[in-house]
Amino acid sequence: MIRFTYYAPTRIVFGFGSLDNLGELVSSLGSRSLVVFSRRFARRYGYVDRIRGLLESLGIKVFIYEGVRPNPPISQCDEIGNLARNYNVDFIVAFGGGSVIDAAKAAAVVAVKGGSIADYFLPKTVNEALPVVAIPTTCGTGSEVTRYAIITNESRKLKLAVVGDAIIPKIAIVDPTVLKHLPRDMMKWTALDAFSHAIEALTSIKSNVISDSLALTALRLIMDNIDDGIKGNDEALSNLHIASTLAGLAINATGTTLLHALGYYLTTHHDVQHGLANAILMPYVLNVNLRAISRKKLDEVAKVLGTEGVEGILSTIRTLLLKLGIPKSLRHVGVKEGELNDYANVVRNYRRNLENNPVKVDEDLLKGILRCAYEGILSRPI
Repeated sequence: MIRFTYYAPTRIVFGFGSLDNLGELVSSLGSRSLVVFSRRFARRYGYVDRIRGLLESLGIKVFIYEGVRPNPPISQCDEIGNLARNYNVDFIVAFGGGSVIDAAKAAAVVAVKGGSIADYFLPKTVNEALPVVAIPTTCGTGSEVTRYAIITNESRKLKLAVVGDAIIPKIAIVDPTVLKHLPRDMMKWTALDAFSHAIEALTSIKSNVISDSLALTALRLIMDNIDDGIKGNDEALSNLHIASTLAGLAINATGTTLLHALGYYLTTHHDVQHGLANAILMPYVLNVNLRAISRKKLDEVAKVLGTEGVEGILSTIRTLLLKLGIPKSLRHVGVKEGELNDYANVVRNYRRNLENNPVKVDEDLLKGILRCAYEGILSRPI
């Protein structure tokens, strides 16, 4: 008998111009807000003043934090959380990509609980946090609907997870207008991050009928719209943005797998953008994981991608990655042959991801996949 629990409490407001509804959407959350942005994007395109104005027009006191770094470190999350605590804010608004939203989620915990966000990493589960309103500016994060915040421990070069229903954003404003400002490479990489979320949700041992439906729809939308989205077509941008949210809803139930664990290393050790890191490794992990899922599910994935069987899926994905200019091997992003053993050792730290994988991840499998990815050869690693 199939048994699962699916929980998705976020109020999702989607569509061009939906950002204009920010004030009325948050009016019930309180009268004091901290708004969190990245370094340059929001101010360059006028969003800092716009969001401040939307909130202040309803009498909400607004405090601004600009400068969230990519892959936010513990120290910055603590800084933002302490600001929120000192300002006695009622809620946090996060306008940005996954780094900004994750930093806001972590800060929301520190603001309520005190201490450092390092005190709340897995295996702990957080149960208290300020409300977060997430406004994603990329088509890849999915963080606007998930119970995860991924924070970087810079001294250990590890990505660590804060997890709990308390940090699921109360409201997600998914406005495709913001995607018009994304550089072409970032559009590609973040869309492929959403693709990675969807395919990992389908292969995770925690997948269920709801997450599968969400993930399959996300895959179809990304495949059908990524080319026109890169060109700036409005309908395609809309479809990519909702695909990212759907994939986020999927991984909120299933978690991510070995693919994310391997990708984290490229980000922390070689400064490779997260979506690009996952894209490079995707064929090599899927060459193993797709063979472990049911025939029915495999056929559903193949149908969405317009092909048949494992080999057809891998060929379709590799063709897509080649067309988008994704490097075929780890060597192209600076990984040296002599570091592959260390790479494998670091990946073992990501038990949360490895335990979701449909194939047991042992030393031989890890080293085999890394060897294939290093050589750029899609052969069976085990």
